[in-house]
Amino acid sequence: PRPSPLPACLLLGRSPGVVALVPGATLHATLDTRMSSAGAHSAEATIVPPVGGAPQAAPPVGVAVVSSVGNATEGSVQASIEHLVSYEGMGRVALRCVNGCACGLQTVDAHRTDAHRNVSVYLQHTFYIRGSVKDCGVQMQVLKESSSGGHKFKVRTITLVTG
Repeated sequence: PRPSPLPACLLLGRSPGVVALVPGATLHATLDTRMSSAGAHSAEATIVPPVGGAPQAAPPVGVAVVSSVGNATEGSVQASIEHLVSYEGMGRVALRCVNGCACGLQTVDAHRTDAHRNVSVYLQHTFYIRGSVKDCGVQMQVLKESSSGGHKFKVRTITLVTG
């Protein structure tokens, strides 16, 4: 039997990570936020295609856990998403937390231009997750609105930092 093709919203590039290309594509990462410096932690990710497709396991997205952060509020975990930013074809995602944990709804824009030299680099988007749960869901959904006209959004790693 032939392997099933990857959905149109998911491509495996030259470097590790997950790439979404169409509005509505959603990356859902499940994180264990019941962390202490010696606590258990885990993560898994799925890709949900924008229209009618079944969720599929995503290729590995690196998840690191680091203990000790100075600015964390009580009962929260600092999370950072390392994502690609570039000068053309990049999109925006709506980032939210679900399944018993909370973070403010945020928009992350991966389009950046420079007056002197345009480059593609990875940047960190940092936010706090409240709620100590086994299956905290962090969702990033590609938005229709775009500052570049494109919709590409690539996530390379998710890092959790405990207090």
